[in-house]
Order: sequence, then C-alpha cells, then structure tokens
Amino acid sequence: MAEILAYVQKPGLFHDLHPATKIAFIILFGLMSILTLNIPFLLLLVLVVIVTAYIANLGPEVMQQFRLISIMSIVLIGITIITMPTGETLGYLVPAGIPLVGGLIPVTLGAIEFGIVLTLRFMVLIFVFQLFVISTQPRDIVHTMERMRIPIDYTLMFL
Repeated sequence: MAEILAYVQKPGLFHDLHPATKIAFIILFGLMSILTLNIPFLLLLVLVVIVTAYIANLGPEVMQQFRLISIMSIVLIGITIITMPTGETLGYLVPAGIPLVGGLIPVTLGAIEFGIVLTLRFMVLIFVFQLFVISTQPRDIVHTMERMRIPIDYTLMFL
C-alpha cells in the first residue's frame, strides 16, 4: 500500500498544472463546500473531484482513502445525531419504552441532513487536498508558497 499523502509520479493532466493553479483549485472547492448547505451541490463537488482524479490518472490513489473517509463519515453523522436534536423527530436511539432513559436521544431530520452536509464537506476537502499533494512535487509547493510570500514556517510544513 502506498503512502497516504506522498507525491505520485504519473503522467496526467493535473500533474502538468502550475502549483498556484492547484492551490486556487483547493481554495475554490474549499470555499464552495464550506459556504453551501445544498446536499446535491456538495455531491456534485465530490463527484467532480473524483472524476478529476480519474482524468488525472490518480483515481486509485485518491480512492484508497475512501474506506477511512466512510468510517469517519458514519462517526460524524452519529455525533451530529446525538448532539443536534433539531427538526422533525424520526425516532429515538433509545426506544421510548425503556424506563428512565427511553426517548432521551431523538433522531431528527435536521441532524441527519446536517450530518450529511458535514460529511460531504469533509469528503470534498480531503479529496481535493489529497489530489493536490499527490500531484505536486514538494519542492514546487514550497517554491510557489515562497513566491506567494507565505511565511517560511508554514511553507516548510509541506516538506
């Protein structure tokens, strides 16, 4: 199994882009995913990033993280259900018939929807950042960040 976030030398369209263009891609997709609550739009963003990875000949490398992201998504939705009891109640994690604790943790439509939104945002951000790192030489990342006048302490984190 290859390293998770290591440069992958392969011929592809995304490899040929300038690192600043890839950084703009990250910023654009990051902002779009953070600023929307629209689930179909977030699904479209995830799909676009995955299709871009396959077009760039990096699909398997990006998808090797899918199992981990799926597990984290389930955990994120579960935490959201437990901590956000807003919206129409669909049921309870603890059945209402159990004495003393029955009906304490409601499963609400609002919590499920928000959990899905958070999960899709997480997917977009992880996939787009991974695509950037595995398609860009570390020296090119550092050089581009230096030219953008990003402090050296932050720049060296990419080595």
